[in-house]
Amino acid sequence: MVMRKIRAASFCAALLILPVTVVDAAEDITPAVAPAAASVMPVAELSVRPRFISGIQPDTAPAIIAAETQGRHGKLVLSAIVTPSGTLDAIELIEPSGSKDIDAAVIAALKTWKLSPALDKAGNKVATKAKFPFFVGRGPKRLTPFDPVMPEKAKALFHNGKVTVAGKIDREGKLIGVVVKGSSKSDLLDNAMLAALEGARFDKPKDLTGNPTTYDTAFSHQFSQAEGGTGSYLGGLKSYNCQAFVGETDWWVKVHPGTRQSEMEFYKFMGGVSFVAPEALGWGKVALTDLIKRHPKAWDYALTECRKKPDSRFLEQYRKG
Repeated sequence: MVMRKIRAASFCAALLILPVTVVDAAEDITPAVAPAAASVMPVAELSVRPRFISGIQPDTAPAIIAAETQGRHGKLVLSAIVTPSGTLDAIELIEPSGSKDIDAAVIAALKTWKLSPALDKAGNKVATKAKFPFFVGRGPKRLTPFDPVMPEKAKALFHNGKVTVAGKIDREGKLIGVVVKGSSKSDLLDNAMLAALEGARFDKPKDLTGNPTTYDTAFSHQFSQAEGGTGSYLGGLKSYNCQAFVGETDWWVKVHPGTRQSEMEFYKFMGGVSFVAPEALGWGKVALTDLIKRHPKAWDYALTECRKKPDSRFLEQYRKG
């Protein structure tokens, strides 16, 4: 499983679940177009922050599509007053992208946005100031393979977990300064991730004006025998045996003291499968309230039975739970 840095040109999609970045109203606001400073509620006094509802996504603009097609990338940041009705006023460009066309396209898109209003402690709709960051482009294209391999020693010890590394793509397209930002708690796996990125090459980064630049990037990979070497839980799930399931679960719990098993990536994955496709597990149609309870029971059942039958398949036991 590989996760590249997510582009935020589609920032409005993120706002469906994340609050808008609200800043203190004490910042300068253009008097000619903004409400009076006294009417803009400071963030500390809000009980509910605004969230995106509707509007045009900036990444549909021709200027942004052209930049992505040509491999250019960059960032811009705007601020605006979110009015009590949820519209945006006093839109200001506080960090330009370097491309006037892209800046204009994002401003035009923001003018169409509708957000839920901010609420004060009494539940009244109020105006507040928010920041809107946008990252344009997906970044340089990778030219060399990226295929982390779990070491045999790690398999034998049942090590598993996610490794996240960060680095910089220089102007020549070389990945430099790679460091582990999120450890799997296993040196074997962390080192395997670093080894997979040695000598990685990418297209030469270009900023939004087409000039050479550098690019900060990050990669994540989930190591588990449940993937069966396919790079995907879906690809290896059928062959995942009970011995590996029990061993990986026990090791993960040991190196994450005080953390619930529900934080395991594989636990979350199975929870998603059981919720989205219970029929595929042979459970038939299950009421939503029962479905929420079914996954934890199926997991615990599989763990108990797999300890008794290490040669059986995890999925076989999970389905019975």
